[in-house]
Amino acid sequence: MAFKLKSKGLRIEDRNPQSINDLTLHLNLIIEDLKQRSDIPAWNKIRIVEGRDIQHCEIDVIPESSLKTPEAYSPRFQELLDRGYGWMNLVNNGIVHQMLLLSIEIPQSPSGIPPSQVPINLSGPYYNKNGTLCWDASSRIKIV
Repeated sequence: MAFKLKSKGLRIEDRNPQSINDLTLHLNLIIEDLKQRSDIPAWNKIRIVEGRDIQHCEIDVIPESSLKTPEAYSPRFQELLDRGYGWMNLVNNGIVHQMLLLSIEIPQSPSGIPPSQVPINLSGPYYNKNGTLCWDASSRIKIV
């Protein structure tokens, strides 16, 4: 899998997903959606964090050490699929420090679902009080 930088984001080329739940496939879906938007801040990298590593407060706190590149996170994504969780959420949290921040949420325990049948739900970014998409996540998320 090759991740190549583009002006507003990353484009994933040379994909050959092993299954419908390949991380690359889902990142491509998110990136394709972002390419069609003109209202997002510039970003030049993707980082992935697991929901369990986010300290949820008034302003969420994420340790920088828990941020992974797509290449580094891909084996962990497959590991989570292999555990057979009933679902996985891939959340677009928005842009922080020119970084597209995605998080992975899973249920507390696996349910034995085969990896190819685990539903991967894509969501985000959040809406602000005015009902518009909040791409700039710097007011909601602090990287430490």
